[in-house]
Amino acid sequence: MRDSTAGFFLGRASLFPNRYLNWALQKLGWIPLKTHRLDRKAFGQALSHLQAGEPVVIFPEGTRTEDGSLQIGKPGLGYLVAESQCQVIPAYISGTFTVLPIQSRWPRLFPLRVSFGKPLKFCKDEGKNVKAFYEDVSITVMEHIAQLGGVPSPTQQAYETDSRSKLCE
Repeated sequence: MRDSTAGFFLGRASLFPNRYLNWALQKLGWIPLKTHRLDRKAFGQALSHLQAGEPVVIFPEGTRTEDGSLQIGKPGLGYLVAESQCQVIPAYISGTFTVLPIQSRWPRLFPLRVSFGKPLKFCKDEGKNVKAFYEDVSITVMEHIAQLGGVPSPTQQAYETDSRSKLCE
């Protein structure tokens, strides 16, 4: 039996098209996400795990990058935070673009480094549009990830707003 404290991983369904590998990875905690539409099944599974207090690893950008730079986070992270009231632990993974560039089929041997930030707790503003809250959570998390990696934030140019959702103390 799988140890649920090891966590679950929300990842693109097309990442592992081989049905046997797909099955094995799901048994290990991978939650396949169909990215071309809202995947209620995958988000429902992730939400169930979060509500049960089990960790779920989410890659907020949704895909690998063409040039290795951070991308804007998707609002799905904000949805899961709003519905589960979970904390978010931002993490920056350095070296992944070198290990597996987007055009590459096979990984290269190269060291990876993972940096973890402090847990973030978001307070939902009842007067705020729910979609804006989802986006604000993703923006804030991506800014923390950029700080951890010492790289430019992808949201600085895309969004200029002072009305972001507030972190809870």
